[in-house]
Amino acid sequence: MSSELWSEVLDKLKGKLNKPSFETWFFETTADIKNDVITVKAKNTFSKEWLEHRYKSVIFEALREVSGQTFEIEFVSSETKVQYVPLTHQEYTDLHEQMKTLERRVEALEQQLNQED
Repeated sequence: MSSELWSEVLDKLKGKLNKPSFETWFFETTADIKNDVITVKAKNTFSKEWLEHRYKSVIFEALREVSGQTFEIEFVSSETKVQYVPLTHQEYTDLHEQMKTLERRVEALEQQLNQED
């Protein structure tokens, strides 16, 4: 249901917006609906902010026209956020040793390649 409704909303938006704007901001969006809340997923944080601040009212109207009802609209980004996880002293030491081992292996491989030339 939600993908069908979002497809209809996108079709409605195509008719309201110029082609470059639609393709830039809406082409890679998806949406999920739970109860009376639609969550629009943008491809990145910048697109999410742009849609939320510039197109929320247009999306609201298109949803109302297509479905005959109103929805609360939320915007999210599909970008994955990097989370810093602190290491214990032992984990840091182990990681450092693994890196030294890899560096030695790379050096050995480089020497082999140089000998073959």
